[in-house]
Amino acid sequence: MALDRQRRRPCGRRFAHGLADPGRHPADRGAGPAVQGRDRDLAAQPLPHRGDADRLRLLLWAADRFGRRERTLRQLSWRDGLLFGLAQAMALVPGVSRSGGTITAGLLMGYSREAAARYSFLLAIPAVLASGLYQLYRSAELGSPVPRGPTALATLVAFGVGYGVIVIFLKLVSSRGYLPFVVYRIVLGIGVLALLCLGVLSPL
Repeated sequence: MALDRQRRRPCGRRFAHGLADPGRHPADRGAGPAVQGRDRDLAAQPLPHRGDADRLRLLLWAADRFGRRERTLRQLSWRDGLLFGLAQAMALVPGVSRSGGTITAGLLMGYSREAAARYSFLLAIPAVLASGLYQLYRSAELGSPVPRGPTALATLVAFGVGYGVIVIFLKLVSSRGYLPFVVYRIVLGIGVLALLCLGVLSPL
């Protein structure tokens, strides 16, 4: 089978193929229709969907480098809000970051670095809150015991850490831009691809 042939390829060849055609996981490449049934599950995998992710990171860099970066959130219109929402919905595509997509959209529309990042984080609040409430509902529906004390503590800790990270991130992008983040994500993706090639990680 195609999957078996892919796994038997020498490590160097698989790594080169991954860099040349990074849009699929190594075990998926050449699998044809067999992959289609698994595409729905790719978003739940911890491994980056390399091709889409790297293209988005390069687009983020280009938007940061060549965008006007003049507009503030006071100039936000209904049309811009709709475009921000559509960009957030792109996170349903495997490998696309929710925050990366919305920040890129903001920069392409001419918003400043800080304004794009700030609105991206604000836009996450209803989505994350709705997701958390839905998970609680599902747990109760399935009869899963949800300890209230530890859950509340975990929520508070996550909120505090997240708020601190947002403050630091806003200061960083205001002074240095998004290039360090783009480089970090690309290096991370290549590192994960190498670990897949070496068999340290498994795509499925």
